[in-house]
Amino acid sequence: MEEYASSNKEDEVYWRRNIENSFKEEINSATMNESLVEDSTSSPILSLCEEFQEEANNAAPFEVEQFINAKFPTEDSLTSLDTFLARVKAAVSRLDDDLSQKVREERFDSEKSSQHIAQAKEKLYQLQKDINAFSKEASRVEGKLNSVCTEIRTLEITRRNIASTLEAIKALQSFEETIDACEEAWRKRDWKGCANLFPDLVKYLWRFEQLEEYQELRKISSLIHRAKELSNQLQESISEQLRLFGPTGLSEISSYSERQQQIQQLQAMCKIMDYSGDDSRRQVIDWYIHSRIAAYEAIFAPGGEAAAVEATEKRFAWLRRELRYLEEHWKDIFPSEWNVAFKLANSFCSSTRKHLTAELEKKSPGDVTVLLRVLQKTIEFEQELERRFSQSSLDNEEKRRFSTASLQSEDSECTTKQHRFVGLISTCFEPYMGAYSALEDKNLGELLQKLVSEETWTLESPSTVLKSSTELFLQIKRCMKRCGALTTNQTFFNLHKVFKKHLKTYANALGEQLSKQGHLPSSSGFSFSSKDILPPSLHIQPLELTQVEERTICYIVSTAEYCASTVEQLVNSIKKRVDPVFADKVQMDIERDEFRAVAAKGLRSLAVGFYTRIQKHLNLMTQVNWSTIQSVGDSSLYVTKIEEEFFRSLPNIATLLSFVHFRYFCDRFVAIFIPAYLATLKTCKKVSFIGAQQLLLDAAAMKNMLQNVPFIAYPSREDHKEEKASSEFLAPWSSYQKFVNKEMTKVELILKVLLSPLETIVDTYAALIPDSSIGELNQLLEMKGLKKTSAAPYIVRYTQLSGKEFSSQSSDQTLENSSTDSKGEKPGVLERLGEKWRERRNSRS
Repeated sequence: MEEYASSNKEDEVYWRRNIENSFKEEINSATMNESLVEDSTSSPILSLCEEFQEEANNAAPFEVEQFINAKFPTEDSLTSLDTFLARVKAAVSRLDDDLSQKVREERFDSEKSSQHIAQAKEKLYQLQKDINAFSKEASRVEGKLNSVCTEIRTLEITRRNIASTLEAIKALQSFEETIDACEEAWRKRDWKGCANLFPDLVKYLWRFEQLEEYQELRKISSLIHRAKELSNQLQESISEQLRLFGPTGLSEISSYSERQQQIQQLQAMCKIMDYSGDDSRRQVIDWYIHSRIAAYEAIFAPGGEAAAVEATEKRFAWLRRELRYLEEHWKDIFPSEWNVAFKLANSFCSSTRKHLTAELEKKSPGDVTVLLRVLQKTIEFEQELERRFSQSSLDNEEKRRFSTASLQSEDSECTTKQHRFVGLISTCFEPYMGAYSALEDKNLGELLQKLVSEETWTLESPSTVLKSSTELFLQIKRCMKRCGALTTNQTFFNLHKVFKKHLKTYANALGEQLSKQGHLPSSSGFSFSSKDILPPSLHIQPLELTQVEERTICYIVSTAEYCASTVEQLVNSIKKRVDPVFADKVQMDIERDEFRAVAAKGLRSLAVGFYTRIQKHLNLMTQVNWSTIQSVGDSSLYVTKIEEEFFRSLPNIATLLSFVHFRYFCDRFVAIFIPAYLATLKTCKKVSFIGAQQLLLDAAAMKNMLQNVPFIAYPSREDHKEEKASSEFLAPWSSYQKFVNKEMTKVELILKVLLSPLETIVDTYAALIPDSSIGELNQLLEMKGLKKTSAAPYIVRYTQLSGKEFSSQSSDQTLENSSTDSKGEKPGVLERLGEKWRERRNSRS
């Protein structure tokens, strides 16, 4: 009742809220409608307000006096004053009436809402009374129904118990009859009858074993005991019969009818053992497998007549015969779900692995070819088993159970392949494959020595790669194929170390051959040492190259590039084929860098050789008397000679090198040539104004020639130079051209300083040359024909412009040094002074 009361109160609150909300909605709608009516009928007021607003010209705040003056500016306008006042009074009166009407309506609506709420409360109270009455009536009816159904429920339970009892009695009777019939069939050795009755026996036994509360009944416990004892007797009898009969007993029966009768008996025995459970099934399987493996071990176990590793193929022939015999005689006897052939092959592989491991530990084959032949045959046999049993119908539980039982004594390496035959035997050869790696090492070393000794280092074909490199990688590929067919484990990883060794040897051979190319030039053809011309980072040993030697270097560079790229592909190929545990350890970065170093060395040799060839033409600059030049003409002879050498040599080099390597060659050459060109320029003496102009013209021609190296080297691009200025061809040359422009700009600035008269040469030099020095200024003064005795004032002027503060003592010392230089007593003082000035400038910076 309390629950009903509480629910009634909640219903009352709910209905009250709904009624109040409905009243509020009606009031709001009525108010909205009245306001709409009011809006439509209050147009005089609105029009009057709009008129006030319009008359006031939107003034804020509203000023009454201004409004009146604006409304009635003259006496004539006062004629409409009465009309305007009447309108105002009418509007005020109408507003008063509207307000009164609103107040009356609001009072009436509130009284009406109260009446509605009172009526709703009355209805809610009546509804609560009806609900309480209905609940009492429902409780009374439920009590009557329960009293009526109690007797029916008791009858239903009784009926179910009687039916279950009858069913159990029938099952008990059938259980007893099955036991009797099975015992009778067993006494008669009717295995087929036992096999037909045994499934029902197992079913009834399992059913009554679940009824623990009724096993105290003598009848039931007696039958359970008889059934278990009968099952054990059947299993023992079947096991004894199988042992007496033997796995090869069928082959000894010559009569077809007797054989078929024996097969039926064996089928019945296996069916009984199959229904007896996993232990019984395993007992039969183990009996067959162990009996056959025992026969196998009698012949092939260590110490047996065919235990040698060389006789491994006979082992495989034995298993093939056993599987064929099993297929012919026992296929219809063993259920297919037992997979006896699969388990026999697995046990055979496990035993063979143990036998071969023992034989290899005792005496490894001295001949590597014998070991490889046996390993190859073993892998082929494993693949044969893999194909044969790939469609094995072992379920997951059977696989897990059998694999655990059959491989529990094997190495972890073997158990990782518990359902694969590949590697189950062959992995035992892995620790003894060092001889194979040594053989491959020896063969590869002999081949490499032969290839290097027979290499001509010249090519007739369009290819730019030496034949020895392609033959070497072809042999490496063959080694990988041979080893991969045998194993991809530790031996394959060790073989990759052999590859690394011989690749490094071949890289050294390329480097040695590279060192044999070229010879030192004669002293007459090379006027300057690199130490006198170039900075320390670019010191070089002059090298003269013949055309054949130059081509050989190009071949070596291209071959080194081919080897470096092929080494990366080789690493990826090895990582894909080797076992994952070794993949991360496969590295050939050192060998790849060795080949790249050979390529870089060859390109440097090419650059030095080409510079050496250019240098003898560059020396012609110093043989010209630049003080006697009368007019500026075409390019000088040395520029023409250098240009001819560019057009003769660069296309041949570009043809033999890859695009990237030719770019590197050009970078190295320019880094050597431009500083040497500038140093040679500074050795010219007594350069007149016209001579400086000619040198400036030559420098511009030299700069243009260096920047057009891409088109000189690749003549086919020359016709399209303008339209290809922003193409992919010139894009890689942008940094090269920037470097040429930067370096040649300094040469042009030095020549512009030479164009200045002696009076302004110091100012021009300090303004144009950012990294100026006293030593360089002294060289320029000598080029102008000024003697060292007369250079001191210019040096002092330069130090003043450079912001150096020298004492009078230092100035006197400078003058004194100048005077002593004129007597030839202390040469080189100005050079030492320049060095001291540079040291002070560097220390301050």
